[in-house]
Amino acid sequence: MRRVLDAETSVFFRVTGTEESRSVDHGFVYGVDDSVLSNYRCHYMGMDPFLSRGLNEKDSHRVPVIVSNCLVNYRSFERTEFYNDFFRPNSVHSVLGITLHSDIRSIGLLAVHRPRTPFQPV
Repeated sequence: MRRVLDAETSVFFRVTGTEESRSVDHGFVYGVDDSVLSNYRCHYMGMDPFLSRGLNEKDSHRVPVIVSNCLVNYRSFERTEFYNDFFRPNSVHSVLGITLHSDIRSIGLLAVHRPRTPFQPV
C-alpha cells in the first residue's frame, strides 16, 4: 500500500468511547518513532482536523475515505501551528484518512501520510 499511495508513514487508531464521547486509543505507527505519536497525543491531537472528522459518526458514515485537500483549504492549513509544528517536521504534507466500521459503529481510523515531495524508492 505504501508504494501505491506514495506514502512514507501511517497511523492506525482504534475508536473508543460512546457516541457522545468518542476518542481513540494510543495508536500504532508505521515509518516514525513512537515518540512522534506520544507528542501528537500530548500536544496536537486537539488541533487535528482529520481526527475530528473521522470521529464524527455522521460524517464518517457518509464518506468513509477522505483526502486531506478535500477537508481543508491547504493555503490556510499550511499556516496553522498543527501543520508547521507537527506535520512539517515529520515530513507529512497530505493525508488519506479511512474510517473502518463494524455494522454502523466506527471502530478504527487509518491515516496514510504523504510528504510534500513523492516517495523515492531506494
